[in-house]
Amino acid sequence: MLIVPLLIECSAFAGAVGCSLLAYILPCMLDLKLRGRDMPVILIIKDSAIIAFAVFASVSGLVLIMMTVIRGKILS
Repeated sequence: MLIVPLLIECSAFAGAVGCSLLAYILPCMLDLKLRGRDMPVILIIKDSAIIAFAVFASVSGLVLIMMTVIRGKILS
């Protein structure tokens, strides 16, 4: 049986980066890029707020994952 160390942390890392990028950041960025000049200001603000929240959530998730990995290496 093959045991992968830190499998949960690796999965969380991939989820924090990949899922927020694909689900929130890229669709809003493409919307702004393709229709940016023709969109009302409120939609531009909405897309920008979604991007900002997704980046904040992704970065905070990465920080928590790194803290977990570092604590795990220090304690073991």
